[in-house]
Amino acid sequence: MTSLDSYIEELRTSLALRDLPPQTIREILREVISECSTYDQAQSQFGAPDQYAAQYPPGTPRKYQTIFTIIGLGAALAWQLGMHLVRDLLFEPGSFTSVLLTNLPPLAFIAAGLLTDFLRFTRRARLSR
Repeated sequence: MTSLDSYIEELRTSLALRDLPPQTIREILREVISECSTYDQAQSQFGAPDQYAAQYPPGTPRKYQTIFTIIGLGAALAWQLGMHLVRDLLFEPGSFTSVLLTNLPPLAFIAAGLLTDFLRFTRRARLSR
């Protein structure tokens, strides 16, 4: 038998993935905690955590998230195009340095974007506690 805490954590994660406001997530979790004392009881009353979370309409992503994504993609593309245009002028064609300087920064931009998204998700999940 699994504890109610694990049901609450699974539900919190599912709700945070739907971009619900932290206050709404806290209210939903309080309702589950007030009515159930075990994982099995919560699952029989509310259903699986991900199915229960799916009943709530997804929140709207914040504007700055979309803008941040567009800026990141634009920076990666601009770097890639710019380096393809000037790398042969700056470096010996086909050299390791030219290939590295052309391809490494866009990969770093992508990694930074993924890390930023992950950190924002964990922050939202913590705010719902």
